Amino acid sequence: HAPFFAFRCGFARLMKAIALLRWLFWLVWDARIFWRRRVQRDVVQYLRREIRDHERSASSRPYVTLAFAMTLNGALAAKQGSPSAISSSDSLILTHGLRSVHDGVLVGVDTAIADDPRLNARLWRCPAKRQPVAVVMDSTGKKLPRSSRMKRLIHLVGSPTRRDPAETDAVEEYTQIVVPTVGSWGSRRQLDLQAALEQLRASGVTSLMVEGGGNVLRSFLEAGLYDSIVVTVAPKIFAKPFCPLCDVVWEGAKQSESLLLRKCIRCPSRRNKQRDVTLMLKRLS
Repeated sequence: HAPFFAFRCGFARLMKAIALLRWLFWLVWDARIFWRRRVQRDVVQYLRREIRDHERSASSRPYVTLAFAMTLNGALAAKQGSPSAISSSDSLILTHGLRSVHDGVLVGVDTAIADDPRLNARLWRCPAKRQPVAVVMDSTGKKLPRSSRMKRLIHLVGSPTRRDPAETDAVEEYTQIVVPTVGSWGSRRQLDLQAALEQLRASGVTSLMVEGGGNVLRSFLEAGLYDSIVVTVAPKIFAKPFCPLCDVVWEGAKQSESLLLRKCIRCPSRRNKQRDVTLMLKRLS
């Protein structure tokens, strides 16, 4: 009976090892799968319905979502013009889920130069044909970095500029849209956002996600050209001088604007893991 007893002992050890591996898999990966399912249910599906309803309204502009992360004291970055890690890896998955719903993801030219973002939904396993197009808003005529990681790019400019293909080697599809300028931020001219959105809509962008930077977010807030806001608040505090969200100034007697809270989502609870809180807000029309 000795061989049979040794076999039973070995089999028991094997089953214990398998059980341990299954538990480790659940601890590490199943939590992420559960988080993805929750983002799909509470964020992606909700926004798809909102975008569908907006398309039925025959609006001349795309559905606009303002999405950004900030600290408890309202900082978008630790320093102006310098990228800062604010949100957690789980919040980054949520951001990519948001990107997958929209046709385009917009940033200002300063953010595009400082962060060199890809502006795609690679963490959401989005097929290549459904990846959003990158949109860069530029009223200054600055050149994007030659090593830019954006594959498809719509460049909103205040005046037509000649593009040297060698400037952005990695860009596979490049479209330049000239937009009228109105007003200014100090010495910098500002693009006419309404005209820019209408031209984006005409080019096939039916939904747009605006990620920053601070001046771009401020311009959309002041113009009232947005439909929803998705803000991720991280349990961090940055010391001065940090880059604040923005100081909104409305024309006339308007002093505030109320928003409807649609979703409040907390990142999964894990040991020694940063837990961000994401608020989804809808503009009251």
